[in-house]
Amino acid sequence: MKNNTLYLEAILEDSCLKIGIHKDDSVWTYEKKTISIKAVNDHCYQMMDILNRFQRQNNSEMKKNGFKQIQNEGRILGDELFTAEIKSKICEESSVDNLIIRIDDNLVHIPWELICIKQTFLCQQFNIGREVRTRQYISYRQERILQTPLNMWIISDPYDQLKQTILEGKQICDIMDQLNHQKIIIDALHQSQVMPDEINEKIRNFDLVHFAGHVEYHSDKPDDSGWHLTNGVLKASDILKLTASESMPLFVFSNACQSARTNAWNTNMHYTKHLSNCYGLANAFMIAGVKHYIGTICDIVDVSGSQFAKYFYKALVKGKSVGESVRIARTYLIQNNPEDIGWASYLLYGDPTFCYVQTTDQQNFQETISNKNYPSTEKDPISRDLRSQWSGPASKNMTISNLSIIIIIIAVFLLFQFYSSRSIPDTIKISLQQEIEALQRSVIKIYEDIKEKSLLEEYNDLIGPDPCNDDWTSGQLTIYVELDQTKAENSMLIQVIQKKILDANLNINIVERERFNHILTEKIQKLKATDSKRRLLFSDLAIILAVRPYTEKKLFIYNQYINGVLLRLVDIKNGNIIQYIEETFPQDLSFNQLCQTRFSDLIVKLAEIKKNYHIKGRISKIDKNKITMNIGEFHGVKCGQRYITIANDNTNDNGYVFKVQSVRSESCVITPMDAIETVSIGWKLSIIDNSE
Repeated sequence: MKNNTLYLEAILEDSCLKIGIHKDDSVWTYEKKTISIKAVNDHCYQMMDILNRFQRQNNSEMKKNGFKQIQNEGRILGDELFTAEIKSKICEESSVDNLIIRIDDNLVHIPWELICIKQTFLCQQFNIGREVRTRQYISYRQERILQTPLNMWIISDPYDQLKQTILEGKQICDIMDQLNHQKIIIDALHQSQVMPDEINEKIRNFDLVHFAGHVEYHSDKPDDSGWHLTNGVLKASDILKLTASESMPLFVFSNACQSARTNAWNTNMHYTKHLSNCYGLANAFMIAGVKHYIGTICDIVDVSGSQFAKYFYKALVKGKSVGESVRIARTYLIQNNPEDIGWASYLLYGDPTFCYVQTTDQQNFQETISNKNYPSTEKDPISRDLRSQWSGPASKNMTISNLSIIIIIIAVFLLFQFYSSRSIPDTIKISLQQEIEALQRSVIKIYEDIKEKSLLEEYNDLIGPDPCNDDWTSGQLTIYVELDQTKAENSMLIQVIQKKILDANLNINIVERERFNHILTEKIQKLKATDSKRRLLFSDLAIILAVRPYTEKKLFIYNQYINGVLLRLVDIKNGNIIQYIEETFPQDLSFNQLCQTRFSDLIVKLAEIKKNYHIKGRISKIDKNKITMNIGEFHGVKCGQRYITIANDNTNDNGYVFKVQSVRSESCVITPMDAIETVSIGWKLSIIDNSE
């Protein structure tokens, strides 16, 4: 990689810029160039103004003019900062792929990526990344060791204002699912309702973090810049507090407006070991220990931002480096929508040559994203190619047309044979029934065993009294999953069911744990070591799944490998079977195909059952104008949900509507939607719309 990487190094001393370019040589030449700091800063501000102004512009002709203005400012910045020799060296190195810009903290606010030489921006010519020399104190940080599978946290629309980002999160999840079709390489968790405390608590559990939402940027007080989350802002100063603790994620993609914008990092106070100030999100994350940070220097449009993220991750999971993945995403936006200048917003801090997915793992990736799954304005390049192939003389078209009809008929017949539902052979079905009966007996026995006082007493002693242990309070419908976890196909089927439940907006909690008594033991150990909060332990229903592979001969020509599936939905408390499902599918059916074609009856049944499971709670605390209910996130409560009071005996509290303003793990703050003279502790409330 050494001969394929250029290093551009620049240091500012007063008005003297020491700058040089080399291939990581032991000895290399630098030049001195006297620059006008005011002129450079003026052109930087002009560049930001152009980017922000034309991002909000809908007129295509005006946007074309914006591209030309960016090129012009990029050329001027190149003239201000580069000598003729450096420009010549950059033009000569057309075969080099990577450019690492090593700059000091006085130069970080300059958009080096947008310097333009001979009509080409540096970020178009190279896979480009930044490394910064800073006077800030950097404490010792434990190095994070990457191990497969990588854990990824996708946070989208936590502020509940940018619905496009929810779609962005789902698309990224789909890309990871395609990567994981044989074995799990990147295990992605997608969430939207996330609070600042959760970030502080959980972020170190992940190797990669993707945030898609709204960012506040304060140029006068960059410490207060941060991610807009549910019920609060995660400030840059909060991130800096995580320094010198456990290892941070190696990669953070902050896909939001101005998430990498900064002024020069040149406050003299950082000569001392002082960590209370920082210069924005990018600075805070890098100082805290993040190795790669992707952000934006200006406003971005939701759709183009989501497209950039989509094509970045599609490249990354194919084994491309971080820098090359950024350049591929830029190129896609430029080629498919030249009028949109969103590609110019992004920059990368960190080594652009690093790969998160190795070449041996990327062979696992199967691209099955279908544009019809998501609303999109992009054109399908494959469709354009197919249309161009069918051009030619009319007589030839007629022959091709007749032949194509025959081919289509045969293909439809084969696909019908391949994907059509079939009955499981009797011998296989008997084996599956025996397995699922044993699993169901195991679940019922576990439920009985968990009532043993030896475990429960120890657990209750540690957590204290349960504020929700009454005849009224109840959480969301919770389903426990019982299956043979040693079989990879079982895990994929559970993921399919989870995705279908999520897509149907059923707000059902899936508890995917090995054994209930194991859960208790694990919880007790955690509570002894840390101040963990209570989790939902018991479930209402159980999905019991048994899978058995077999071979079936098709068309007397070839063997097809099939998975036979029996699924039972069981009421844990009484052992009754609520629903029995029999499914078959080819073993090579992809995750997305399974989601589209299987388990629809289960989702319909769960939607029907859920109507009888209402989230209910009581008013547990009243402090001035703050009203607290005794249920929270763990019970399925979300911001914006509405709850109505249910009359207690001898009270007149029926019919008042409250809205959830903020949510904690086991409680929430609610406010009345209409004026109420008095509110009392103990009032019963039930969710109004059980689909929320």
